[in-house]
Amino acid sequence: MRTPVRVAIVASITGLAAGAAAALAPKIQGPPDLARLTYGILAACPDAAPLIFEGTGDGEQSLFAGSQDVAPMTRFLAADRTCRSAHPQRAQGLVVTLDALMITGDADNSQCSSDGIAFSGCFPVSDLNGVTGVQCTDCDAPEQYCFADELDALRVLFAGMHQNAGANGAAQNCNSDVRHSLANSWDAVFDGSCTTGECARLAHAFRLEDASTVSSTFLALLGLPASGKPFCNGSDFEDADPIRRPCRSDDIVCQRNGTSGLVLPVAVPSLAVDEEPWAYPTTPCQVGRFALAEAESIRLPGGSTRFNCPERGDFSVAGFCLAPRSAAGNFACLSNSANPNVFFPALTDDTRVFNLFVRRPDGQLVKARPRNRPVVAAWYQTRTAACHASASERQVGCLAREYPCSVGATNRLAPESSPGAGALAIGGVPPTETNVRWRMLDPVPSGTYPLSRPLFVNTMIGFEYIDIVANVQEDELSACLLDPALVDSAAAATGLFPLGRPARCRDFDETSCNGRVLTCDRTADCGAAGICVGGNPATPALEGSCGNTCAGNTDCSQGRACIAGRCDFTNNSDTCRVMSISGVNFCPVLSFIFAAPLVAPVGSLISVEASAYDDDNDQVALTWSATAGSFTDPLAEATSYRCATPGTHTLTLTYDDGRCRRTERTQVTCVP
Repeated sequence: MRTPVRVAIVASITGLAAGAAAALAPKIQGPPDLARLTYGILAACPDAAPLIFEGTGDGEQSLFAGSQDVAPMTRFLAADRTCRSAHPQRAQGLVVTLDALMITGDADNSQCSSDGIAFSGCFPVSDLNGVTGVQCTDCDAPEQYCFADELDALRVLFAGMHQNAGANGAAQNCNSDVRHSLANSWDAVFDGSCTTGECARLAHAFRLEDASTVSSTFLALLGLPASGKPFCNGSDFEDADPIRRPCRSDDIVCQRNGTSGLVLPVAVPSLAVDEEPWAYPTTPCQVGRFALAEAESIRLPGGSTRFNCPERGDFSVAGFCLAPRSAAGNFACLSNSANPNVFFPALTDDTRVFNLFVRRPDGQLVKARPRNRPVVAAWYQTRTAACHASASERQVGCLAREYPCSVGATNRLAPESSPGAGALAIGGVPPTETNVRWRMLDPVPSGTYPLSRPLFVNTMIGFEYIDIVANVQEDELSACLLDPALVDSAAAATGLFPLGRPARCRDFDETSCNGRVLTCDRTADCGAAGICVGGNPATPALEGSCGNTCAGNTDCSQGRACIAGRCDFTNNSDTCRVMSISGVNFCPVLSFIFAAPLVAPVGSLISVEASAYDDDNDQVALTWSATAGSFTDPLAEATSYRCATPGTHTLTLTYDDGRCRRTERTQVTCVP
């Protein structure tokens, strides 16, 4: 009998009494993006063993190295490593949930938000950046920029990356005339016709802090660099966007010159319970009443310390800043825009700059957990009266709703918890659950929401071959992963999109390894893919290639055959079968598949329907795909197929109980 699956989704265990206990507990690598989901699954599995999730490592490399059997990942297995593994024909993954980024705006007024972000057409580029002449990088015509795709506008606005910049951080230009012109034309930002005149230009684009999993999702989905300072404002602590906007009279925070940047970071601090009231102070500071309070201290290379105040570094006095206080002497207060002191006697500066530093009543800076960082860039307070969420994701949604003519990048928690914060269409596709769930399919059908991705648990040895004796501590969590209700609940609580069906198995096609050039320095780099030829370990670059030449099948191993002098795979085994915790699973059975009419004109619809059942009462998920054309809803039992091109086309039905996947095919003919 085959070994039962034990899918090792593991989680960080808090509150261990001794460090030795943590040292003895098995650890598994995975991305931090999946930490919150993992914690949620563990919370629903009280009998799970103490396994430690380390959200800082490379799970795929750990799979290849054999230090773990499964890995939570934000993508499917890459061919470069998997083809080097011992058994590429066994490699597979489970789609356990879906992630999606939301671009939110004010859905309660006529700001063109119903049209969504622009993804086609062109806009004029003017000389707006203070540099002589029009700099029109990647323009399709003189002084005219045309959108390349549905992500182009977002890349330019948030990151200053034009359409041909790719992920090259050196190509970033946040002060380009293209970016200025786009941000200064509301009509250009949004698709469709915006004729109300309510918004002439984009006021702000709010984004989450660098450490947020939403930010990493944003960068990954938009193909932006994940290192350095990919956003135009700089880091969490910076307001360095060269596009400046005058602060409104009802803004809570502002720079001393009376402006704030187009892109603003939103990082609501995680505080100790006794400090939570100070995250959003409401007491007004008394005009003209100041005293010395703690400055921000920054340790410089060489061991020296620099002290910063909200105005700038040279306003510090012996490690202290001049800070406003309330009538009762409380430093946890809000300054207005005209609060004179010895540094600003002429009232030529905006003194709301003091509100960027969040203070305790005694003048000490409030420190955010878990790294005890002082809160010195409180742009999240921009609309304190209306927006005072405890989570940054919800605060972005609220700010996009409350700040006129603005948008925000966040997850699904914001639109759901901030009524009126509408999630905008991307590429003309709104982020509905149906449009996001189509992302689980392979290939991905048209009409799928672009800013979405499946989240996986992957294995290179096959779920059926995991040793449950060696991995006994993973048993309970494995069972939880195969429970759709449990996983869906944890996903929804963390702003992810539940599948609404069993985890979907995706097979790695080992024939994709055939003919692939695998670079190397040593034979160990090749794994099971042969020996390294021409490698040079003395240089940083991988200069060799993994040679797998052969004279006959006896020269090949691990399921490969000698084909035209190379050890390659003859066909894809498609071994996407995941067994139940008990070790026994009944595969689903097809009741019927139906299509009518079997011959139809191009452009017309053909009705299709199917049904399947499962003897051990597992939920069966049905998915339609085709060699050409499209389905109205590829996840429905009964739907319609639209003929797109003349010819005979194969319609494929996949029916899957989450542990065993089967297919059935039928053919239809489309005529001119």
